[in-house]
Parts: sequence; C-alpha cells; structure tokens
Amino acid sequence: MRDAWPSARVRKNVSLIRTYHGFKGDKQGAMELLKLIFRALCLCWDRQTQDLHVDWILYRGRSLVPASCVVVNDNIDGFYPSSRYPVFAEFVLPRTVRLLETTPER
Repeated sequence: MRDAWPSARVRKNVSLIRTYHGFKGDKQGAMELLKLIFRALCLCWDRQTQDLHVDWILYRGRSLVPASCVVVNDNIDGFYPSSRYPVFAEFVLPRTVRLLETTPER
C-alpha cells in the first residue's frame, strides 16, 4: 500500500497537511503556533519524514496514478464539521482499463 500524498503530481494546501486544527481553522492561537514550531524542531530533517501526517489515502497497484491531492479547508460561516481537514485524492486510470457499462433492465 502506498500513500497518495507524496506520489501525487499536484498537491494543494500543502501547509495544512497536518490536518488537525481543533475546529479553529487557520486562526490558530499562539499556543498552537508554539506547538507546531516545537514539532518541526523535533522532526528528523530527512526528506522522507518532512511530510509526516496521519490522514492518508492508501492505494495499491500500478494501474492507479494519483493525479492530485488536496487538503480541503472549506467551512460554513467559520464553522468546521470536524477538528481535522479532510484529504481528497483524484486518481487517473490507464487507458487499458474499461468501465463496465450497465444495460438497462426491461
């Protein structure tokens, strides 16, 4: 199984990959900013660990190719449905894969 985030051709809202925001969205307080800085200092500076995150979209096989991944930060009047932002991935299927067509029943 592979994570779609590092394999995607296009990634949007990269700064929000650590998706927890505690229902506050982008308006993080000073304490959250200090926690983020502390976490950044404690991480290994290896390229493979810079994108540490807990919300993954896993896929397997070579026929799926992640085209884009987005951390969705939509809200309604400043209210968020969750304490985490959802992650959305779009995949490209190879041309050799055919979708099954359903025939209408009579």
